[in-house]
Amino acid sequence: MNRRFAAFSFDDGRPSDFAWVAPLFTRYSAHATFNIINAPEHAQPDYVCQVNQLIADGHEIGDHTILHHTYMYEQPLCDGRTTPSNDDLRLDRGDGRNIFHSSLHEKVRESSGVQSFSRIGLAEDVTWGTLSDENCQKIRSYYGVWGHSDIMTYLDELSAHYCGTTGSSKDADSWNGMEFTKGIFTGCRTTGNHEIWERLLDIQERWYTDHFQLETPPTNWSQPGGERCPCLLYYQDGKRYFDRECTILANHYGKLTNSRTGQRRSWADLLKAHGYLTVSDSIFESQLDGSLYRSILTGFHFNAHYSKDDIVCREPAFERLWFVPAEVDGPDQEPLAGSTDWLKTIYETEENFKQGIDNLVQQIAAGRISMGLYDSIDTFGARLVYELYLQFCQKAGIVSVTFREAYELAFKQTVTEGNFFRNPDMERTVFSVIGAANAPEAPDDWTAGQVEEITLPDGSHARAIALTGTNRAECFVYGIPPGTLDFDFLARKGAGEAKLTVKAIRNIDPCHQAETCPVLAEIVIDGGDWQRYHARIVVEDAPKLPHPSELSPTCDGLDQKICGLAIVLEGEGTCFAAPNLVLS
Repeated sequence: MNRRFAAFSFDDGRPSDFAWVAPLFTRYSAHATFNIINAPEHAQPDYVCQVNQLIADGHEIGDHTILHHTYMYEQPLCDGRTTPSNDDLRLDRGDGRNIFHSSLHEKVRESSGVQSFSRIGLAEDVTWGTLSDENCQKIRSYYGVWGHSDIMTYLDELSAHYCGTTGSSKDADSWNGMEFTKGIFTGCRTTGNHEIWERLLDIQERWYTDHFQLETPPTNWSQPGGERCPCLLYYQDGKRYFDRECTILANHYGKLTNSRTGQRRSWADLLKAHGYLTVSDSIFESQLDGSLYRSILTGFHFNAHYSKDDIVCREPAFERLWFVPAEVDGPDQEPLAGSTDWLKTIYETEENFKQGIDNLVQQIAAGRISMGLYDSIDTFGARLVYELYLQFCQKAGIVSVTFREAYELAFKQTVTEGNFFRNPDMERTVFSVIGAANAPEAPDDWTAGQVEEITLPDGSHARAIALTGTNRAECFVYGIPPGTLDFDFLARKGAGEAKLTVKAIRNIDPCHQAETCPVLAEIVIDGGDWQRYHARIVVEDAPKLPHPSELSPTCDGLDQKICGLAIVLEGEGTCFAAPNLVLS
């Protein structure tokens, strides 16, 4: 029950990944996932040799898409020709905004999320309302695969090799009046980006195994980062949609019909159908409240199969774990392994590093497998910080695994015995390992409070969490199977009223937020001396809701499934110790 795991992934297959990241992980007997881009230069012998060495060293190779082109997934209906229309882009819908909710007086290059317009070739002062026909076409061409000549050439070559198509999609005679007859768009009636989703995955399924020493195709998919364009998602009543009619919510579950096959499918549907098990980076637009946000790597948890069918594109909790290496000046040399002074100094002085370590420890103590996504850079600071990260994991007994291994731990193993509290002894791992003055005072799995050494009535010694200077603390326990659980603990109230509340964390509930979770049990702590309390917790299974459903846009019909418990301790001065949570 107290096994500790973390999974790290690196995007792009950068030179630094091969030069020092992978050797560093190997030196610490740690595994990672490296997401490689399908690009012509990555089929060259020297690059292939480097990737094969990663595989030989036990690392995982993931799919980072073809040519690192993200719009074919985020803007599925952009076609490089007519969609979005000129009116979509520049017509006033009655409130001074276009159909995408961008102000017509706003400069296009200053729109939120638009990071690529310098490459489109628009003038600095062009606003949405002053776009010319030529500028509208530039936008369509950029966000539609059809409009990228270099990308189309490579996609047509790949499609010819792996899908059996012939010619170029853009040949003058490719369109026969009903459908395209050449290139990757063969058989399609439109040039919308989504039309070629199936062929893109068919290509990826074979390209990686053709070029690298892989026994099976990659099972991890990583969305390209960097350029986002929410201003080209249709807007209505606070929500974003893929289509002009605003019927398809803009997320990876938005289903569109392939004109070649007649199949109505989402990007998530296709990833699952092609055997993908995990995602490193995934875009979730307009899922719960219509807001635009990016969800990067919420950790898996043990016993995940009780509450989820899979993990592809469907983790609703928002928990960003992006880790930015510290800007540390120093000589161009390898960091000194085993230097606790470096570990303590960087933890105490670099807030990003501290947050990364604290988050790692808290997730693991809650029964999750902490996930991380990084872009490596070759600087002294980056080398130092990543080594310290691995050094901390080694000292704390945290095993670094690949995403595939994390999936196996979460979905293919069942834990039903032992204490579901992963930290019943109220450990402070960061302080124990680093000894930093600014380490959290609370136990690993608690959001507040302090650890106190206590003497129990029988004379034995233990550690407890004390609500000193606060009247509330929360603890989250993931991986709870359905059934009846016996919950025992020791507690002592402070000067006022005190209680402990057990709440169910459903898939639909925000991660690490107990306010909206339904109550399963409430225990009044009424003794001024240490007493043992007991509660019986019934974790009911929930049926799968129909999908698609307006009630279930994010959780694939598993909204009400319980994936964990939130333990809320209240009452200033209250102390809590020796929790034991087991299946009856």
